[in-house]
Amino acid sequence: MKNGAPSGPGLKLALIVEHPELSEYLAQRIGNNLPVQVFDSAEQALADVNGKRFGLIVSEIRLPGMDGIELCRRIKANPITAAMPVILMTALDSDVETTDVADLCLVKPFSLFTLLESIDRLWPGGPPQTCSANAVHPVLAIAQNSLGDSEFDVNTWARMIELSPQKLTRTVFNISGMTPTTWLREQRLRRVHRLISEGSSRSLIEAGKRCGFDNPDYLQRVYRVRYGEQ
Repeated sequence: MKNGAPSGPGLKLALIVEHPELSEYLAQRIGNNLPVQVFDSAEQALADVNGKRFGLIVSEIRLPGMDGIELCRRIKANPITAAMPVILMTALDSDVETTDVADLCLVKPFSLFTLLESIDRLWPGGPPQTCSANAVHPVLAIAQNSLGDSEFDVNTWARMIELSPQKLTRTVFNISGMTPTTWLREQRLRRVHRLISEGSSRSLIEAGKRCGFDNPDYLQRVYRVRYGEQ
């Protein structure tokens, strides 16, 4: 940690993430105990950060307009905000070599625990962070939030978190022991089964539509194999 890092319960964490789904998830998880403000761009964040209302910044490197590295340079060059810790996130290992101005660079995919531990280490004066051992991995959480979209597939998933389909496959397998395609199918089937069991859907087809299954024949076949005759 750099000496003089801002502290105090009145300060917020500034979060700049290009993808809305990821920013929503991180803001929700981090915001359990820590006030978080999400910005759509580095330019917008820089204007507010200069008002000294923030104790730490988490930003993606690759942003439209000003990128995270330039944002970090400007923050560190300003005597008012120079001591403010900055965590940068990237999907490219090569970006790490260009982030010497940041306090820390995390390469995706990383666990939520890693991010929270980093925040605690760099901003010890901030509110304590807690994270349930059952917390969903951020990579899986992105997909869970999109299960109802029948057009959401592995390629869409990979684009949303800036990973190649091959790297996404390795990551999901390491987390869950399944390929992304299998994991998506199982999660959708479990949700269908829950809707049927709870009586939230009147039929298998209705439940399937709510869970991203756009092929009724396929749904009936895989549901029968997984849960028996419906």
